[in-house]
Amino acid sequence: MIIEGNVKEPFGRIYSKIYKEERGMRNSTPEKFGKLCSGFGCKTIVYKEPTFLIRAINYFLGWDDRPVFKIFYKVFYGLASGLDKVVSRYVNEKGYAYMIAIFKGDSK
Repeated sequence: MIIEGNVKEPFGRIYSKIYKEERGMRNSTPEKFGKLCSGFGCKTIVYKEPTFLIRAINYFLGWDDRPVFKIFYKVFYGLASGLDKVVSRYVNEKGYAYMIAIFKGDSK
């Protein structure tokens, strides 16, 4: 399995401009990813997470177990999850944040 970010997701575009480590994602589209992976025997590509928002919140805020922070995180993660649900109704899966290539070996 290979997991790759999708530059067609708006937060992904922003993320790839802010963090030099993610600049390679600028060329990461479903079309290019599918073509690359099919050359290595990829059987399926699935798309997950309508936005990078939940992962971005986790990246910036982390997760602190102290009770005062648990409430704070529940609110932010809850809002991000709600936004993901709304976005998923209007965005084609090929615009989701992550592309996952699934490879299955020979049955021999």
